[in-house]
Amino acid sequence: ETAGAVLSYGGLPITAYYFSTSCGATGTEEIWWEGNASLTPYLQAKTVNAEGEAVDLSSEEAFEEFLEEEDEGCFDADVSWYRWEAQADLDTLTENVNAALKNRYAANPEAVLTKEGDAFVSREIESVGRIQGIEVLERDAGGAAVRLQIRGSEHTVQVMTEYNVRALLNLQGCTVQRGDGTTVAGSSLLPSACVLITPVFDEDGELAAWHFEGGGYGHGVGLSQNGADCMAEQGMSCEEILQFYYPGAELTALTDL
Repeated sequence: ETAGAVLSYGGLPITAYYFSTSCGATGTEEIWWEGNASLTPYLQAKTVNAEGEAVDLSSEEAFEEFLEEEDEGCFDADVSWYRWEAQADLDTLTENVNAALKNRYAANPEAVLTKEGDAFVSREIESVGRIQGIEVLERDAGGAAVRLQIRGSEHTVQVMTEYNVRALLNLQGCTVQRGDGTTVAGSSLLPSACVLITPVFDEDGELAAWHFEGGGYGHGVGLSQNGADCMAEQGMSCEEILQFYYPGAELTALTDL
């Protein structure tokens, strides 16, 4: 039924990003190193509900409040990945971070920086040592962590882009509990960069683990596949769904471009 039709903006086909499940909001393409929101105004930070309101979840306080206030009207609210949590013991997370560090540096050397004196520079290291601190330094408007600092016993690194954050803070060897109570094994990527990360201390006050509380599955930019499915079940047309996730874009005959 849609043969020959494409979404366009300003006379050009759009970059139609999509992902699995939202945390209740979408973000912009600035979650990636090369992202430029001014070039893709149809990719917006907005709530994934009937209102579709603009959001700014870039502060820790705003994102934490948003994550805690689950929205029953969210089109993804009944999907298992809408909310999830996990806990990684210190040894496991340290091993995961150090194992991923070299690969992420090889792929994006400009986005994995190591502290030298008062500056952060791009250079390859073997390990951060034992993790001592994790801090989200920056989020995009949709709540995804896009700049992360990990302090280890040997080095402190800063990692940029949501993908690199998810790759370093992977949950291999851990169990993830989803919002519907089901559990799955952690994988080589954190389910989403829309996550709160908090330390867990033992009875002696020593750092023992890190707790992850997040929402959504995937990068969170563009169309939520599970959200779109719910919208279709509610009777919305493909035009209405596409207009919601890509506001301002138009269905255009390919021959007209």
